[in-house]
Parts: sequence; structure tokens; C-alpha cells
Amino acid sequence: MKIRLVQSGGLLGIVKACEIDSSSLGAEAAEELERLVRGSGISSSGEHLSESARDLYHYEITIEDESRTLSVVFDDASLPPAARPMIGYLKRLARPEEIRGEVRADSAFQRATPHGRFVVSLEPMEYGWYLRIYEPDRIGDDLARLTPPWHFVPNPREIEGWHFRNAQNTGPNDGSVNAPGKQRDFIFSPEVGRTIEYDGSNTTEEDVARVEAFGRGTLTILDYVLSPPAPGERARFMRMKFVVCLTWPR
Repeated sequence: MKIRLVQSGGLLGIVKACEIDSSSLGAEAAEELERLVRGSGISSSGEHLSESARDLYHYEITIEDESRTLSVVFDDASLPPAARPMIGYLKRLARPEEIRGEVRADSAFQRATPHGRFVVSLEPMEYGWYLRIYEPDRIGDDLARLTPPWHFVPNPREIEGWHFRNAQNTGPNDGSVNAPGKQRDFIFSPEVGRTIEYDGSNTTEEDVARVEAFGRGTLTILDYVLSPPAPGERARFMRMKFVVCLTWPR
């Protein structure tokens, strides 16, 4: 049995996650995990979010065994009492690696996560930056390159100023530009470049799922300054303040 928890929301919006495979645990720990899952009462997939609550934690829970995979979402208000012991157990194991920074136009940013496992890199482009994730001994081999989508709309790791302006570049994006917003979600795995490779439109869903099963990340733009509005041109970032959170199984 595998179980994954992604905790998000709250006042700060920090994402935490953990994934546990009972086959990798000792007999006693595996039995406890399976007991908590059975006792949770979760038997079908679905999303159960309260309508009026704000700033609550959200819990995305995926349970996978030999016969089926369930995916369910609750928040603090809708979480069933029977599932709270399981969530408490998983929350104790969920940890983010967080990096905060500020970057200016045409400059690069590169910093290792607090425990040195991965390196977050923002590499300058004409209108902003490209987000890449490396291992310290594999700088240049981007572990996040299987993050979709790859065609037709900007990839969330392409962080460009024109995403936040309207099509005429005269004011804020009013929906006339199809682009990601302040929160940029991505996936990564150290197996990318080893046993998994990006192959354009031939990249398989199975490979994407393998990458996502290892690691997820979010870059959140906290503050930014764009070039002045100029009709007929594209806006570029002049400055950006951000936070990156990475989660992966420990």
C-alpha cells in the first residue's frame, strides 16, 4: 500500500507532502499505517471542500493498493473525524524545503535547499526567468523538465512578465492572455536524465507519473515590478520576490 499526503493552504499557503510505501516499512509500522488507512473510512475518490471557510488547510490524499487507487481532498472543516488520526500521522512526516529570494532583470538566482539535496535555479530569459531544478553534482541536467504542459500554452516554469499584462500590454492581464499566474506548480525527480527522459510529444504519461510520484514543487510570486506598459510590446520583469517549496519522500 502507498499513501501520499499533500497539505496546502492555510494563512501562509506553504505546501508540504509525504509519501509512504508500506512495503518499505517494518512489519509493526506497516501494520499501523494500514490500520490508520482502514480506520479513516475513506472508500471512494472525491473532493469535499467547505463553501464558506477561508485560510483552512487542504489535504489531498492518495491511497494506492493492489486493487485500486483513491484520490480525495478535504479541508480542516470537512475532514471526517475518523480520518483525523491518519492525517495526524502523515502530517508529522510531511516536510517542505523552502527557499525565499529576490531576483532582478537579466540576473540569475541559484541556491541549494536547506539540506543541500537539490538546487533551485532561475535563469534569465528575455522577459523573465526559466525555473530549473538540479542536483548539486548534476548542474545543467534539469530534473523538472517533464513538467507539463509542453505545447500551446506557457509552461509554468517559464516565468515571464507578459503573463501578467493584457494582450495590448496596457494594463493587468484581464484574461486576454492565457498564461500561468503567481503560483507555478512543477514536478521533478533525480531519475530524469537517468532512467526517465523528456522526448517531446512522445513523452509517456507513465514517465510523467513517475516524476510526479517523487517530487512536487511550487514557486509563488510574492511581489514583482514589470516594465512600463507599452502597446505593441511585451512586458518584462524588472524585479521579482518569490518563495519556492519542494516536497519529496524522505
